[in-house]
Amino acid sequence: MAASFASPALLRVEGQPGAQFAPASGYFRAADGWIRTHANYPHHALATARALGIPSGIPDDDGAAFREAVTSALASLPVAEAERRLRAAGAAAARLRTREEWLDSPEGAAAEEGEWITVAPPAPGQRAPDREARLEGLRVLALTRVVAGPAATRFLAALGADVIRIDPPHLPELRDQHIDFTFGVRTAAADLRDPETLARAQELAAEADVLVCGYRSGALERFGLRAPVEVHLNAWGWSGPWRDARGFDSVVQAAVGIGHLYGGSGSDGVWRPGALPVQALDHASGFGLAAAALELVAGGR
Repeated sequence: MAASFASPALLRVEGQPGAQFAPASGYFRAADGWIRTHANYPHHALATARALGIPSGIPDDDGAAFREAVTSALASLPVAEAERRLRAAGAAAARLRTREEWLDSPEGAAAEEGEWITVAPPAPGQRAPDREARLEGLRVLALTRVVAGPAATRFLAALGADVIRIDPPHLPELRDQHIDFTFGVRTAAADLRDPETLARAQELAAEADVLVCGYRSGALERFGLRAPVEVHLNAWGWSGPWRDARGFDSVVQAAVGIGHLYGGSGSDGVWRPGALPVQALDHASGFGLAAAALELVAGGR
């Protein structure tokens, strides 16, 4: 379990450690607080640049220059305004909050509602899961990326499930993450905006025993992919103002108080936010997704 949680740090590609965070990912000081960004993916880096008025060529041109530009732009903005701008532009970010501030916020109150895993029966018209199904031969279709969803499908594959993961070719997965989380998983690129490709994906979903979806709430609804058992992940809960927002482990840590709790002063005496030593929220959620899928396949609702 410990090795699974730390797998991104343990990964070696051609003898080299995997990349962890891009130059514009991390904590930045705003005019009156701290904000955490996640710009590992090129489209999120471009959204960050767009939100802060940074020339669009910088993300691809020079990582150090991009980080400097983000640092300078955020330093002049109130932290609440920086969070609003970044999220409105489609970037992934959250300002640093204490635990109390998170619980007192509308998004925090919504996220605290209910259980962390909820189970519902299949929708009317869907075939029920096979109560005698076993992991050998269990067919899993994965539409998920980053860490949490892929951690679930990597675990299911390790237990013997037949997992197929499809990714959009226009938004490719990061190389190191793709390598780390696809052991035992078959992968393919599929542009669901193409009618013929979508029709085949719908067939795969209907033939599968389990559909694992790790995209933000509502991201795939328009594609009509349905399976007997579906497990969906949402970083911010299923209600509230952030129910459709992008969420990454590091950003969630900043928002919910973990970054503040683990903060401290360095050798220069300056206090800075901190973080968990691994992406524990993502990995724990991944095992929760896998457990929910197995519970539903077994018919124990």
